[in-house]
Amino acid sequence: RASYSRAGRPAELSVWLRHLLANAALRGERGPLETRLTTRPPKGNGVRQVRLRAPENPDALLAPLIRLFRQGRDSPLAFWPEEARAYVEALRDEKKGGSEQAALEQALKIRSGEFWRPDPYESLLERGGDGDPLESPEFREGARAVFEPFLQHLEPTGDES
Repeated sequence: RASYSRAGRPAELSVWLRHLLANAALRGERGPLETRLTTRPPKGNGVRQVRLRAPENPDALLAPLIRLFRQGRDSPLAFWPEEARAYVEALRDEKKGGSEQAALEQALKIRSGEFWRPDPYESLLERGGDGDPLESPEFREGARAVFEPFLQHLEPTGDES
């Protein structure tokens, strides 16, 4: 799949979901499938290519995503893809400390960026709650459920220009 979007954007998350579904649906029939994605790099110009390795058990990776989807249909879900990815990447990055606090700070940086604006959806989450929804256990659990397996299966191909 090719996309003109920047790496780390919703295009990657969409491809991850399709990758899991294809591997779950075609297991045994066509063997494990890997997916390649071409995007722009996170910063600058050029091309970035990555691959998603075939998961050993796609059903186990889909189950928490389906649970989050259903939960989000019943009530507002404390999940923002960019903040969630930044949070999980910081948890995995020992150079940045790899701590919960360092990870939360990375997610909050996205929120304090010049293009971030609160929206009505977020006000629903804040109603009656204590503090920023990004600091909630629901945000942290959702971020890990979505992005830990994704980042574990994501590999650069070395084909960047």
